[in-house]
Amino acid sequence: MAKKEKIEKVTKPYLKGAIFDRTSPMGALRVFGGTVAMTFGYTLVFMFLSFDQKWLTITISLFIALAMYLMFFQFGMTTGASAVNQGEIMFSRQQKGRPVAPWERELCYHPFKGMLYALIGSAPLIVCSIVFACIAQRQMTSLGAVSYTHLRAHET
Repeated sequence: MAKKEKIEKVTKPYLKGAIFDRTSPMGALRVFGGTVAMTFGYTLVFMFLSFDQKWLTITISLFIALAMYLMFFQFGMTTGASAVNQGEIMFSRQQKGRPVAPWERELCYHPFKGMLYALIGSAPLIVCSIVFACIAQRQMTSLGAVSYTHLRAHET
């Protein structure tokens, strides 16, 4: 058997941007809108399609969760790829001695920019969930004994 040559990792240089830039509010809004849309979609599916079979409920729940995951993955992938491309272009511009404007540098890739989008976008829903969890009260009712006369009254 011939020895396999070790493949070296290829990296391209890029400029690192800011964690918060002018696209951050819109990115957070897209995360928030996507989360709200998936929540309403999930609610509507299970409101109109009540299933008696547990396996069908679990299957559809997993399908919706997978769809949501893929939607956010696609959003993060395209946003990150665009930011890395911006960083590579700005790096080559800087290497050629041409100026890079501060707003252009901010748009470059930052490793935590996507996490900030997700944190800001999901913050309203997390705050609402915490508030509702704190104000929720356990409600219990007890079934009391019903007299025989009362039961007979409902038969007629």
